[in-house]
Amino acid sequence: MIYCRIHLFVLLTLMMFYKQVCPFTGCQISTLTEKYVDQCPLDAESWKMAAKQKNCESIEQECSQLIGLNNQQYIFQYHCLINSWGNATIEVCALNRSIFGYCAEYDAAGGLVQDNYDLDCQQRHPPCPALYNSAEAYLYQSCYDLVYRKRANKTTAGPKGSSSSSGRFSGSCLPILLSIALAFRKPYG
Repeated sequence: MIYCRIHLFVLLTLMMFYKQVCPFTGCQISTLTEKYVDQCPLDAESWKMAAKQKNCESIEQECSQLIGLNNQQYIFQYHCLINSWGNATIEVCALNRSIFGYCAEYDAAGGLVQDNYDLDCQQRHPPCPALYNSAEAYLYQSCYDLVYRKRANKTTAGPKGSSSSSGRFSGSCLPILLSIALAFRKPYG
């Protein structure tokens, strides 16, 4: 009986945590705005034109409001980023994020913009700052080079099979899922 109460307490605590944390990590309406493109904007002018055409401001969403985020800081806006696999560029409307010295990527599975920890853009040219807004990713064109090189190699080398998984779990809800699984495992003995 005490074991069931502990499980129930853990589950309810995790559900409350999930409600508070996981919505910030992703916005599922973003997935409805995804569009794969050959190239992302090269400068501020082309970024403004693409953003105007995408018209993210017209999309009704409550991602930032539902979780009490500052609407001035976290804006549902146009992004053009590499995808999680590093094999495509994608235009999407998503909440902007602070990116910490890495290339920004869009994770379609989680519906979120995040740091790509495999691509340290402070070591690229031009280097990105230690902190930048994800909607300004166009300033760091070297982050897109990975995709463009992969595309060029695929065109010249021909098909050799596909690698469509980055091997990373998307989103930051993995600890929650693991905790739930551990909470409901059967005790030994």
